Amino acid sequence: MLLYSLYKAFKPCSQNFNAESSVYIIDGGYLLHRVLWNRGSTFSSIYDNYVTYVRTKYKSTALVIFDGYPENETVGGTKCAERARRTRKQTSSEVMFAETMIPTVSQEKFLANPKNKDRLISILMNKFSSLNMTCKKADEDADCLIVNSALALAPTHLSVVVLGEDIDLFVILIGICTFDNVYFVKPGKGRIAEKMFAPHTASEKTIADNILFIHAMSGCDTTSALFNYGKMKHNPEAVVDAGNRFLVVLYGYPVTASDTPSLNNVRYKCYMKSSFNKSSNMASLPPTEAAAHQHSLRVYHQIQHWLGNKKRPEDWGWERTISGLQPVKTLQLPTPDSILRKQVQEGMHRKLQL
Repeated sequence: MLLYSLYKAFKPCSQNFNAESSVYIIDGGYLLHRVLWNRGSTFSSIYDNYVTYVRTKYKSTALVIFDGYPENETVGGTKCAERARRTRKQTSSEVMFAETMIPTVSQEKFLANPKNKDRLISILMNKFSSLNMTCKKADEDADCLIVNSALALAPTHLSVVVLGEDIDLFVILIGICTFDNVYFVKPGKGRIAEKMFAPHTASEKTIADNILFIHAMSGCDTTSALFNYGKMKHNPEAVVDAGNRFLVVLYGYPVTASDTPSLNNVRYKCYMKSSFNKSSNMASLPPTEAAAHQHSLRVYHQIQHWLGNKKRPEDWGWERTISGLQPVKTLQLPTPDSILRKQVQEGMHRKLQL
């Protein structure tokens, strides 16, 4: 589901509530980027600015929750794979810093390095704790800890407000929150004003039942009921079958209780249709059944993680490597050997003719 489509399913609500009986839960990842570093400021001044920002804007009773960064990524969870991908897009050196030093790199480059970020988080947590301000650090990704902390505080507070830019926070709240006094605030940026949403007030009541699957898999709710089961009532084969049925429908082919077209057959039909176009993109084809198999397993694992059901990632589309957990993309070639050999031979033949 597109980000903006999800927000359109909710009407922004008023922020007029008793601040003394309410509590803010702040996504620490958002906070690290929200407080801008002034040019020429020392790290000590930067630390103080973070503390002042939280105390002034959200009171000392606010709860700040940060991501965790395992020292040994090879034993980390599925989040490590995503972080590794981001690191490849924007590399930054580790910086040894002290309170009296002035940063020699930009804020964004500094925070792009996980070790820099983790050390800064540890220092900020000590600063917050010394002032009796509550903060937490997740083992890895903080989203579930943020949401579960909100649900734990809801019975004893008039309002609980989750603040962050990560759409995953809103998605998880919609999917599992049953309290009507828990809110999500999407911070303002530039000319875009800050907005507050109540996760339980979706215009379509089926959104809460399906949002976790939709967000993880992208599409409609064809198989969401299966993926949302908390206890393991279905084996991996049943999960994969449900994922295939969903993908077949997504690409426009009918599915009945007695007949489901093969995903590979649908892929072939889509390929034949695209071959008549002047320009075609192979990436727009449905995945192979082997690739969809692994993707469906990961979708199920992700949903169970959001629901608080721990499952071994290696059983659900992930493999442990020397670099940590990595997604299993496929266990089969995208096309049969005979076709691949033919394509190679034709390519070599064309080169010889040049």
